[in-house]
Amino acid sequence: MSFGAANEMVRKFSNLGTYQVMVIDLLDVPHMDGSAALALEEVIQRAVKADKSVFVAGMTTPVRNLMRRLDSLKLVPETRLINTRSEAVGAVIEELQKQGLTEP
Repeated sequence: MSFGAANEMVRKFSNLGTYQVMVIDLLDVPHMDGSAALALEEVIQRAVKADKSVFVAGMTTPVRNLMRRLDSLKLVPETRLINTRSEAVGAVIEELQKQGLTEP
């Protein structure tokens, strides 16, 4: 993922309507540059500031290492760093149930 793609993502997220949980799906992102990681951090910061739950799914080892090195994941608890899309869906359902937004 390049800065341009991440910057576009920041712009799109700033126009999102109502949501409670954000899943950032990086399964199709094998590599990321530093500016993209920082742009993604901005998306995460905005969501957390708006009191939203953030999950990150599917980071490759290089992407995870870069984001950790830049401290871009500091606002995402380790339990919300998910390996697969299906695990992310399960985690989101569990989170929504905790928030009382869906039935068990």
